[in-house]
Amino acid sequence: MLNVFLVGKLINLVVLEGTEAIAKIMAFRNDPKLGCFIGRTFPFTTERTVEDINGKDKVFLGIAQGEEIIGFITLRNINLINGTAKMTTFIGAEQNLGKGVGREAHELMLQYAFNTLNLRKISAAIFAFNKRSIRCLEKSGFRREGVLEREYFVNGEFHDDILFRLFREEWLARHATLD
Repeated sequence: MLNVFLVGKLINLVVLEGTEAIAKIMAFRNDPKLGCFIGRTFPFTTERTVEDINGKDKVFLGIAQGEEIIGFITLRNINLINGTAKMTTFIGAEQNLGKGVGREAHELMLQYAFNTLNLRKISAAIFAFNKRSIRCLEKSGFRREGVLEREYFVNGEFHDDILFRLFREEWLARHATLD
């Protein structure tokens, strides 16, 4: 039984606990086909994964459809004084892409970030080759803020990291027009 933290229509965001949940996150992160999307350099062990999930300045939640964890979403580097955080999203299986799952995960996490944690700005960084994630962030209201050129070495070559941001007032204005 998953511990649901935020409820959506397509997915729920769940607290990650127990050996099955940890193993699922490790499998996503260590998968050779998927690891390139998160800049995986070293293998994720159980200890390293648990340490990451339970970090002091972050919220690390599983993305679940029914009882299956299909990905994860995080707010990292949460700074309550500055009102900022960095968001990362990861969907593990090809069959879950392009169906609004990432966008709903963003929406649930942004509601939590802006309305509960009272943050004012959320940032994200995406490798330039990850076109799907770029589109998803843009559909969620994020704007490009800059580019870190040739920032990450992935699969034998250097890639740009595209920086995005979303301010609370932009998110609120967008919701006012959607209602």
